[in-house]
Amino acid sequence: MVVRACAGLATVIITLALVINVNKGLPSRLPEDLYATYRNAIERTPEQRRCMGRSPSEGLCEFGGRVSESAGADYLLWGDSHAGAFLPGYQQWLEANGHRGLAAVKSACAPVMGVVRREMGPEHGCDIFNAQVIEMLEDREDIGTVILVARWPLVVEGSRSPGESGPPVVMGFAGAKEQSLSGADLDVAQHNAELVARGWPRQWPEFVRQGGKYSLWTVFPK
Repeated sequence: MVVRACAGLATVIITLALVINVNKGLPSRLPEDLYATYRNAIERTPEQRRCMGRSPSEGLCEFGGRVSESAGADYLLWGDSHAGAFLPGYQQWLEANGHRGLAAVKSACAPVMGVVRREMGPEHGCDIFNAQVIEMLEDREDIGTVILVARWPLVVEGSRSPGESGPPVVMGFAGAKEQSLSGADLDVAQHNAELVARGWPRQWPEFVRQGGKYSLWTVFPK
């Protein structure tokens, strides 16, 4: 009888735990204003749903106040999912200042030529995406400033924030074979920094020579 009661109690506890897990800790218990903030933080915005992963060959998302197709673009926002978090503010800033811009944003894909996150695998296509962005920049004369947004500490150092789950992120050259995913045999920070430093100069000489500018931004995780 005791065993049966204990088994029943265990089932209830497990069921309750699953419900809480599925509902992300029951955030709906929060006050309405805090719950709205929580939803905004974890749910993709319309701009993110429309633009994330959209390549130059498919036509990048355009933002800004000028509606004429011949007006061109002044800015390019280029980066990973942290760049995606910039999209609503990027759109508002462009409209407020009378500028027009494009966005090249792909999750887990830092804007560095030929360097990718190993755990994503070749099918992720980060190197192809970035190569298309560079090709587009070389073909256009209207874009004067490129804003590079990524979670740079994770890309360059491989380390996650305190309390964040997951192994270190190990970078690798696109197309390289037989690479360890764990980084157990590496000084990950040194390894990543060297790869990024080698990939970085490959993408800017022509753009800068034409008078273009770029700026680096990062978003720190919550």
